[in-house]
Amino acid sequence: MKVGVPLSKVALLNTASEIMGGYVLALMQGAPERDLPDLLAMHGFRALNAYTWYPLRAWLELLNALSARSTLSMETLGRRAAAHMALPHWIDSLSAGLLWFEEFYQRSHRGGNCGEVSARVVHGRYIRFTIRTPYPPAFLKGMLHGLAARLLPANTKLDVREGRGADRTLTLDVRW
Repeated sequence: MKVGVPLSKVALLNTASEIMGGYVLALMQGAPERDLPDLLAMHGFRALNAYTWYPLRAWLELLNALSARSTLSMETLGRRAAAHMALPHWIDSLSAGLLWFEEFYQRSHRGGNCGEVSARVVHGRYIRFTIRTPYPPAFLKGMLHGLAARLLPANTKLDVREGRGADRTLTLDVRW
């Protein structure tokens, strides 16, 4: 069963919450689904530009609609988006990429209650993400897997475990 963004989380977003177009374009490149152009237009994403801001509510509704209309799970959508998102030239390892993901989230969203992602190194090859966003956990987990697929050396195993903090905050523990 596919689970999207709970409507209660989408409802919490105010109209000022926005996402950078590059995020949307990355998904378009990675999810060439037949219905995607129609869904993009239906949710107000016309003539996309990587450096234009778009309503975050519309983006989350688009993710839900795409997941519901296709065979793609939220995790797969996250993987595909991460496979095509632009990375800074200085990212040359999974550790650097994962720690950059915190900054990427903050720079890709603005206005209202867009949430936050924080990453901290627990030790060596173990990073814990604390996540308070309106995104489904599976989408973010998929993004971390997609980022790892780009940066991990061949034959390196990745382990991403989902948990909850004391205040029911989502945690993702990433080990490799």
